[in-house]
Amino acid sequence: MVIGLDGMPLAQLKTGVGHYTFELARALALTEPSIEFAFVSPSTFPPQQDSTSFPHNLKSIVVPVGVATRHWWSFGLPLYLKGSELELFHGTNYDIPLWGGRTKVLTVHDLSLLIHPETHRPRAVRRARRRLPLMTKRADAVIVPTKAVKREVIARLQLNDEKIFVVPEAAR
Repeated sequence: MVIGLDGMPLAQLKTGVGHYTFELARALALTEPSIEFAFVSPSTFPPQQDSTSFPHNLKSIVVPVGVATRHWWSFGLPLYLKGSELELFHGTNYDIPLWGGRTKVLTVHDLSLLIHPETHRPRAVRRARRRLPLMTKRADAVIVPTKAVKREVIARLQLNDEKIFVVPEAAR
């Protein structure tokens, strides 16, 4: 089995989501040595993480993108997944591919883009309003860090609570 994780949070100096993504993948790889894990990212956002610090079953895949596939979430990633060996893709930062036959898991850290839009860039708020309801509905499972976020997701996005799993985010 090969599991893919969104590598884009590792393309810049790591913040909360970048640390979450890396530490989750590292812990999963160490816990399940018989499963292969891969950070998947477009060539326009290659991971900055040094792969020498990865466990043996964790790798980085940088997918070359062109004119059409540079639209990563709409075309690039779904087309890559269609021909890849990945069985599951985990979007660790609110995004998953909207089509393609792979199992999809989505992490929703909070709903601040919807609840407190004044604290975010207007473009990010517009994107979240348009895409987050669709992403959560298309995901096979949604991970949230707390019961409070689970309640917010159920109330605001009208999601079935059986699809949402509370998995606390730990410190490094």
